[in-house]
Amino acid sequence: MMDHIPVIDLTKIIIPPNGITAESSFWKEIATEFGDALHGIGFAYLVNHGIPKDKILNVYNASKKFFELPKDVKLKYRKQDFSISYNGYAQPGDEVFDPSRVHELREFFDQCGPNMIWPDEEVPELRISMDELREECNILSKVMLRVLAISLNLTDEDFFIKHHQGLYNPQVKSQLTYRTMYYPPVPEGYNLLPGAIRCAEHTDYGTITFLFQDSIGGLEVKGIDGKWISADPIEDSILINTADLLELWSGGKYPATLHRVQIPESEIRKRNSRQCITYFIYPDMATDVTPLVPVVPGSKFANIPPVNAGDYFQKRVDYTFNIKD
Repeated sequence: MMDHIPVIDLTKIIIPPNGITAESSFWKEIATEFGDALHGIGFAYLVNHGIPKDKILNVYNASKKFFELPKDVKLKYRKQDFSISYNGYAQPGDEVFDPSRVHELREFFDQCGPNMIWPDEEVPELRISMDELREECNILSKVMLRVLAISLNLTDEDFFIKHHQGLYNPQVKSQLTYRTMYYPPVPEGYNLLPGAIRCAEHTDYGTITFLFQDSIGGLEVKGIDGKWISADPIEDSILINTADLLELWSGGKYPATLHRVQIPESEIRKRNSRQCITYFIYPDMATDVTPLVPVVPGSKFANIPPVNAGDYFQKRVDYTFNIKD
């Protein structure tokens, strides 16, 4: 059990620009650190990850420009028919992790598969910047999926890459979701209703998640002991965490950790918006997920049937977006 989020330095396996070492001992060293982090708390900071800072800042700048557009303009790009596409804009209240909460104060814009809609008329740089950063994230995703396989001592070190072909083959059905998120400022004197929060506690759906944070912070991670730990931003780092289907694949060894974003108590921080960029790395939709290693004793995953990635995604989205049959 860990009471902090460890920092993992990828210098030994990533050689800029986009070079990767073949030295197996370095991969094993990083995989051990990564496995310990996912087993202990489910989160880690990645530093020296090889993604250029300017490409991250470009997405922040373009997305902020989008989120500051008038509401009626943003709603032109709102998520509509989920049977066709999950792409587009979600306003505060569209996605709710905890129905008992009065309001979850966030909005976001998703790139998730085909039939993408972009605000090219208002913010043409949003498409350009997100596409550029996504290419970088795909490279790092393949690196970390290999690290993950090594950490579980799988015979096939490319096992996870083979089940995430959507990273490099657009013909493969996948719900890899690339999201830019905006938490609007809380103006002075604004009457917050009891129970309001920026993002209620939840786990992510897929395999692993990349999170780029701005300097405002606010993310909290729930430790195994039930105490909340602040995931304070570390400059030029990426937070990575376990999601639900990896917890199943690992037989419970790598738990999907609850996390949330509180409304800051500090008046100065409360009056500032918060931005983050998230890449939810999800298995290909046809993938059936079952434990790859012995199940942790007493785990909820003992003797359960395989879980189809596509069905599981649909179940979680139906709940959080309150989609009725």
